[in-house]
Amino acid sequence: MKAKILTVAALSLFLMVPACDEDTTGVGGDARVGDGGGGGGDGGGAGNYRDFVANKYFLPVTDADAKKYGYDIDNSGTVDNALGAVLMALTAAAPGMSLQKDMDQNTYNGNVITLFRLFASDFTNDTGAKVQTWAGKELLCCAQKPCTEASAKTNCFGGTNELEPEANSPAGSTLTGALSAGAGTFGPGTVEVQLPIGHWSARVKLLAAKVEGKVNANGIVEGKLMGAISQNDLQNQVMPQVAKVLEGEMKDVTTTPANKAAIAKAFDTNSDGKITADEVMANAAVKAIIAGDVDADGDGKAEELSAGVGFTATTCKIKTP
Repeated sequence: MKAKILTVAALSLFLMVPACDEDTTGVGGDARVGDGGGGGGDGGGAGNYRDFVANKYFLPVTDADAKKYGYDIDNSGTVDNALGAVLMALTAAAPGMSLQKDMDQNTYNGNVITLFRLFASDFTNDTGAKVQTWAGKELLCCAQKPCTEASAKTNCFGGTNELEPEANSPAGSTLTGALSAGAGTFGPGTVEVQLPIGHWSARVKLLAAKVEGKVNANGIVEGKLMGAISQNDLQNQVMPQVAKVLEGEMKDVTTTPANKAAIAKAFDTNSDGKITADEVMANAAVKAIIAGDVDADGDGKAEELSAGVGFTATTCKIKTP
């Protein structure tokens, strides 16, 4: 169970640009989940929609990645993406982990499924496009995990697969924006996302959320999902799951003794063989970063954590009630 620390790439719950072979005019019940969708509803555009699913996530594990996948949330003149600093701090404290490799494996296994429906009158140029998003049901992408990239492409991300939202997925999450020459920009806005962290997940609200991406014949490339996580969600949703992942890595028989010792030294402050959210947040490097870096809720306090990831997506068909 190699750690899949902060596979926040599934924040990419909102990589929103067109990508399916299905154009439907007069959207009705098939576009409805809860209060979202439907022509003229929260997810309604001009009546046409296309569906797609994220098939690759890119984590900001270097300074260059952090700048590439971030944006200036609070108009300070600086690109914001403190998530990159968190990931780098965790990697430094727990050497031997490959966050991107673990994220890729999570995706191939069908554990991280995010679905998007883009509404637009024209999928090349439209100044009034909207996107509705869901957390998708986990998939079985091969007979026995871990799955390969090839089997995942065939069974889950082949371009024509029919996928379903989770029963309790946030419904009606939408961002408005525009398409120009196939390139889409949506937001900012507030959307609820399911954040996969190893074998667990945390439900958080992404504030000041913004999405960019380019559409081609096969789906979406150069996608970016950006926004900020509140202190409440960081402390009560995200960090408890990060603690579980670190503890699992420390107890994993495949983790080297040196790496186990490094994790214990950095996070198991009372030496009881367990790691808690408080111990993770007490780590000096992590503590300094998660204090927050942007004011995303407009209260005058820079206490939200900026986060940005990259993605690609492929075509699909979303089966909605």
